[in-house]
Amino acid sequence: MEGVILITKSMLLIACSNSKKWDIEIPHPAFEVYDGVFYRVIKKAFSNRPEIQNRLIIYILSAKFNVIPANQRILPYDLKMLPSIAWEQRNTNTNLLKKYIAVEEPSELVVVMGKTYRDSVNWDSISIPVTFLTGSIGIMQSKLKKWLLSLSD
Repeated sequence: MEGVILITKSMLLIACSNSKKWDIEIPHPAFEVYDGVFYRVIKKAFSNRPEIQNRLIIYILSAKFNVIPANQRILPYDLKMLPSIAWEQRNTNTNLLKKYIAVEEPSELVVVMGKTYRDSVNWDSISIPVTFLTGSIGIMQSKLKKWLLSLSD
């Protein structure tokens, strides 16, 4: 396959955010509705290095909508991921994530979310390498920025 450039893509699974754009009245892509610190880091990386978008597939784990593509249209809502919701969503989230991985065929999955969100997926059944960016919000923010910038190398 001379002359063909294969671009491997990474999948990013990020938790929804309590910070949202509340002033919208018609559904918008989820990635535009959520406005938390991790979303701002990603949007800034896209602005500074647009080529990152070609290497990245973003999915969102939502307390209300389960695992959704970043471009799925939603309205703002007020629902926090509680341990009971995480447990209730576990099978659905795991199956949805496995389906999206099968369709997208990413080389890796990078996960940015707190423990309660992480508990809403059975990670042992995920078939590709999974990296968890953990720590305080500031630490996760720094790790996310560093990882995103590595995609443009």
